[in-house]
Amino acid sequence: MSNPLISVVIPIYNVENYLNECVDSVINQTYKNIEIILVDDGSPDNCPKICDEYAKKDNRIKVIHKKNGGLSDARNCGINQSNGEFIAFVDSDDYIEKDYLSSMYKNLKDNDVKIAACGYVNLVNDKDVRIINYENIEKKYSTIEAEKYLNIVGYFNVSSCNKLFDKKLFENIKFPLNKKSEDWFIMYKLIEKSGGLYYSSVPKYYYRQRVGSITKSSKPNLDCIEAAKEVYTYYKNNKYLLPFVAQSLIFAIVGIYDFLLVTNPQKEELKKYRKIALKYKKESTYREISFKRKMQLILFFYAPFVYNMIFKIFDRKRKR
Repeated sequence: MSNPLISVVIPIYNVENYLNECVDSVINQTYKNIEIILVDDGSPDNCPKICDEYAKKDNRIKVIHKKNGGLSDARNCGINQSNGEFIAFVDSDDYIEKDYLSSMYKNLKDNDVKIAACGYVNLVNDKDVRIINYENIEKKYSTIEAEKYLNIVGYFNVSSCNKLFDKKLFENIKFPLNKKSEDWFIMYKLIEKSGGLYYSSVPKYYYRQRVGSITKSSKPNLDCIEAAKEVYTYYKNNKYLLPFVAQSLIFAIVGIYDFLLVTNPQKEELKKYRKIALKYKKESTYREISFKRKMQLILFFYAPFVYNMIFKIFDRKRKR
């Protein structure tokens, strides 16, 4: 029996310097029964031409040229045009290991789940490579356990890009338009619908951080707080999950605080976000997070002056 068709959706906008590496990594997958959907989201550079050239070389490639509508709109368009039984998403400035799809498909089928996730590598300036997930995990998670670890920094996270999905999960779930942190708004819904997932922490996905990407905006991403609050509200009456969704919400707030601290450090704004985070402190937990993350929260809550000083030093080192 042949392997089922997997659709790989690649939204594309202004990434001509990275697109070849991305598409080549998908073309060269050891899992061959794939369709590659290149969604040109009105890209102003040479990406549309590059996409068309790829389509001429490989009949598995389908190109969609559309008016710019943002990442979520491009992904939704790709989902609507896909024919696969399973679906994966790769951002156009990232790339994947050759066995990315085959390994996750095997984990998905062997463990009778509808979502499989893998570890990922953080690329900074194309040189500084850091594995940012916990290691040596090969585990099937029930729904409630998957929701728990979805909200803990360092596990399989809210990204859709390090996962393989049964496409039926998206029948009534779409990426929200005009939002950053779009994955955060829907991943808990997909897990709820799927009944759990399988996670292998072996890194197979390479995530590139670069100037100009959606995650490196000059403005704070307030949508991450909105998404975290939505998850928090959904699980507010779940005594087991509440401490972890509250923890996740606090980290979202701290992320905005950190951004403002190094870009626009107005005391009143910083006080405002620290006060918001303190609202959820009693409901949150320090459990399951790394020692470094635990110390981060303790300093943030109990020694803000020290926290500010340390984070500014950390930020300067990070930028260098």
